Amino acid sequence: HVHNGQGAAITVTIATPGTARGGLAIADKTITVTNGTFPTNVVAFDVPADPYQDPADGLVSLSWSSTTSVTFWAEGPVTS
Repeated sequence: HVHNGQGAAITVTIATPGTARGGLAIADKTITVTNGTFPTNVVAFDVPADPYQDPADGLVSLSWSSTTSVTFWAEGPVTS
């Protein structure tokens, strides 16, 4: 989940560490988060382990075009 409280849209980038068959690079995923007042402008998105999980550490890499007035939180997978 990402909330953008600043005056302009931001971009969240989800890095893709792997490659497709044949060694072709898989493009990083980008998500535009518009600005606005909480809680109406909260963007929620799924980040599946495949292809975004880094095999070296098991984590997913997220980056933001700006972090001013930006709040984010992550929820782990639901297990029973």
